[in-house]
Order: sequence, then C-alpha cells, then structure tokens
Amino acid sequence: MKYIEMKESDRKLLDRFLRNYGRYDGVRFGIRLKGPDVVREFASRHSLKVQPLFVAFWCEEDGRARRRLVRILHWMTQE
Repeated sequence: MKYIEMKESDRKLLDRFLRNYGRYDGVRFGIRLKGPDVVREFASRHSLKVQPLFVAFWCEEDGRARRRLVRILHWMTQE
C-alpha cells in the first residue's frame, strides 16, 4: 500500500533498485558488500537476500539517488 502513496520519481527509483536486485539475485560474487543498515532491514522484512540488495544499492552511481533510496527504504520499513 505504501508503494501507491509514493511520488512517481520515488517509485521509479525503487523499481530500478528492485530490477537490479532481480538481475543480481543468484550471481555469486567473490566479495561481501556492505551498505546502510536499512537495506538489511528491508531485506529481512521482505524476505530478500541481502548481498544482491547491496549490489543493487551500489548500482546507483549517483550519491544523491542512493541517499534518496535510503530514505525510501527507511519509509518502506516503518510500520
């Protein structure tokens, strides 16, 4: 339901993030990535794998988009 309440630009960013997650889910990387705790929280809340989510997070090259994504994920994980 929260998805519907989002601005279209935020929905597009979240859609791109989740498409990148789908692209990298199942790909084995030789390294462990780290990122904001909210990504880990989003993964546990939605039963997603953490490492592909971190890869999807770091796919966003623009730091402003990553900061916006952190705000979106934080909002999505709130009750």
